[in-house]
Amino acid sequence: MIDAPLCYHCPYSLNYPDCEIACAHALDKLIKQIGSQYVAAFIAEPIGGAASGAMVPVPEYYPLIREICDKHDVLFIDDECICVFGRTGKWFGIDHWNVQPDIITMAKGMSGGYTPMGAIAIDERIAQTFEKANARFFNTYSTGGNPVSCAIVKTVLDVIEEGGLVERNARLGKYLHKQAKQKLSHHPSVGDIRGKGMLMGIELVKNKKTKETFAPALMAATTVHRLAIDKGLIVYPSFGMEHGISGDALIIAPPYMITESEINMALDILDKALGDFEKALE
Repeated sequence: MIDAPLCYHCPYSLNYPDCEIACAHALDKLIKQIGSQYVAAFIAEPIGGAASGAMVPVPEYYPLIREICDKHDVLFIDDECICVFGRTGKWFGIDHWNVQPDIITMAKGMSGGYTPMGAIAIDERIAQTFEKANARFFNTYSTGGNPVSCAIVKTVLDVIEEGGLVERNARLGKYLHKQAKQKLSHHPSVGDIRGKGMLMGIELVKNKKTKETFAPALMAATTVHRLAIDKGLIVYPSFGMEHGISGDALIIAPPYMITESEINMALDILDKALGDFEKALE
């Protein structure tokens, strides 16, 4: 395990780009320490979920990760369970870096929430390895290949493709992030607004200048989450942005059919919820 590439809380106390992408080179060092013969794969979310509050790595990060994995003959597994099928404004989150993983895992959005569904895609060379060894690639269980779930996924993907929803998410995502910065950046508790497309993280801090996080016992993200729900808005609270110990963030992942007016309404509600939270701290 290596530290997340979250510039807002750089684990090496460095600044981009002078950092020379130390967070990626950490993988090379770790594989050398363990021994590449003992490392099967490196797994990462292209854009972070609950663990990092919609963290977006710098442009050089995943190309370097791909290079390091190739160097040590280690597989790169791309966990797309959150980002897949248009959430970030691309069909796959990793597409923002033009990098080809060896294995892609996917779920959630592929069925539009109508049915449980998950899948993996593997590089042809991995399939050929099994074929040459005459080994079974066993990934089917009692509920595998459920025809109802498969039919739902096909329909959902048809709607996404025919409706141009990936491109729509890219356009509305820019609007979401622009409006969020205009409506929420003035709050002393809003330290960082990040993400891509229709996936956004808002990190909450005790001190905006020093990036000091709130004490975990305060449960800042959960408190704002509850205040927002009382006003009619659901956001997702997450924790552990700073070294996996402290740090609070709110994740916003709107439905694909949301409109600009609804985005503004949601952000106005969150603006009020943050105001109530900050007033309670006085």
